[in-house]
Amino acid sequence: MLQVLARFLNSITIYNKLLLSYFVVVAIPVLLVGIMLTQSLREMALDNAIRMSMESVEKIRNRTNEIMKTPINISNEILLDKTLRTIVNTDYEFTYEVVKAYSEYTDFKDYMRLNKVISGIQFYTKNATMLNNWEFFYEDEQTSSKAWFQEALNAKGRIEWRYLKNETFGGGYMISLIRKIGFYGDSNYGMLVIGIDPAVFQSMLSQEPFETMLITADGFVAASKNTDLVGETVAELHLNVMEAERQGKSVLEYETVYKGEPSKVIVNNYLPDASQSGFKIVSIIPVQTIVHEANRIRLFSFTITSISMLIAVILILVFSNTLGRRLKRLSKEIKKVALGNLSAFSEMEGKDEIGQLSRQFNSMVSSIRDLMEEVSTANLQKNQLIVKQKEIKLKMLASQINPHFLFNTLETIRMKAHIRRELEIAHVVMLLGKLMRKNLEFGNDKIPLAEELENVNGYLAIQKFRYGDRLNFHMDVHEGAMSFKIFPLILQPLVENAVIHGLECKEDPGTIRIHVNFVDWQLEISVVDDGIGMEPEQLDHVVHTLNEPEEGSQTHIGLRNVHQRIRLSDGEEYGLGIESVSGKGTRVTLRLKMEGEEYV
Repeated sequence: MLQVLARFLNSITIYNKLLLSYFVVVAIPVLLVGIMLTQSLREMALDNAIRMSMESVEKIRNRTNEIMKTPINISNEILLDKTLRTIVNTDYEFTYEVVKAYSEYTDFKDYMRLNKVISGIQFYTKNATMLNNWEFFYEDEQTSSKAWFQEALNAKGRIEWRYLKNETFGGGYMISLIRKIGFYGDSNYGMLVIGIDPAVFQSMLSQEPFETMLITADGFVAASKNTDLVGETVAELHLNVMEAERQGKSVLEYETVYKGEPSKVIVNNYLPDASQSGFKIVSIIPVQTIVHEANRIRLFSFTITSISMLIAVILILVFSNTLGRRLKRLSKEIKKVALGNLSAFSEMEGKDEIGQLSRQFNSMVSSIRDLMEEVSTANLQKNQLIVKQKEIKLKMLASQINPHFLFNTLETIRMKAHIRRELEIAHVVMLLGKLMRKNLEFGNDKIPLAEELENVNGYLAIQKFRYGDRLNFHMDVHEGAMSFKIFPLILQPLVENAVIHGLECKEDPGTIRIHVNFVDWQLEISVVDDGIGMEPEQLDHVVHTLNEPEEGSQTHIGLRNVHQRIRLSDGEEYGLGIESVSGKGTRVTLRLKMEGEEYV
């Protein structure tokens, strides 16, 4: 199959190949991808809108829950109010007794004064000796026969929520808590109605991007982004929001036609604490509004794509004809070379690929004539490279011989000193040899702290031999730190600085102390000297130099190298810390990262 396809492609002209390639590789994939992208963009816009609406509904649910807590808590307090119980269960003989009881009972007013979300509190009672006022009402037959009253009675003390007319302060509808208040041991009971200021919900819903409403269990729109819908029923709005309750779902999402437009409807059931009935938070998302931008982009993209593809076809026709003619001219010159005519020359103009191919063809013909000379030159260069490699090998062997010669010489000196009973000199020569061998043979692998301290001890012993009583040193090392792995030669530069810069210029005897301990999950190594110390300006300069790159400064190279090696390996919070007081000494602290639990 592949061979048949290859023969077919090789038998057609470049012109037809370009057109075929264009349609197979460009036109068809672009159309398919464009359709898929625009469809995905439409779905993405709709999904984003639904997600935003879900999040908004959840925020409204949480905010509504906070608002509802206030009347619920008030109803709980009224349920246990002994003063109210006494008022409701008292038979009054005179009007002034009722007026006096009302004037002394100010809890309802206090609740409204302290809670701005509460716009009214009414209490219905069957006590016929009480008077109707703005707070207490007699439960007549007309009131007790209302559906909301009967449902609250049957709720057995649980809360019902309804969209009711406020009986006080000029009327007006509001979201109301309805709860039967039964007094244990007494025949009388009361019906509590607490109204919530509608403006609280209206201000909350007015900020929503889509149509959002709060619907009571009996199907009334209690609050809405569009205030004209308040008081309407779901039947009048043709919204099937009760389906979520029938399906037993807390959140229902479905498609419908709302006000003549296809829309997404999200219904979130909300049941406040201690409640028999709750609310439905409904968000309506017009599909056309959401995908309008996606449709506009799709039309714009289709137009641009169509124009681009048409222009591309025209350009392919023009370029393929021009390309074919120029290739034929170049082919004639290639045939001449194939026949052995190395004087062929292509005079093709232009800086495009064919023009470059023409010039490269001319260069190739010229290069063939010089081929033997180039081969000879290449062989000569190869021989020179072999000689240089041998020279490098010899130099490497020499560099290996020199350290061995030095160590052998030091060993001879040590043996001569030992034979002549110069034991101190022999010991110092042995330490110097070991120190130089360590410095020459170290690599990048970490070594135990014990080896590094042994190296430092040898260095200090040599300096002790030089300075005599002017130099003393002590090591205080935590027993568990000896096996801690560190980079080689990071402690010796600190000790060298202490000797050279701290004690060398001091006339009196000096001491270097090395402390090794674990502090706050770090290995802390301190090198302390009682030398000449540093002035504050000099100390600031040294600390600043630690973080400079290698090419930034040529001073304090040893300290900087140690500091930067540790930071690169362990992190920015590790490395060197320097403290110094002029005339009193210097403390250099090295902090290393602990890994694993072997040092705990």
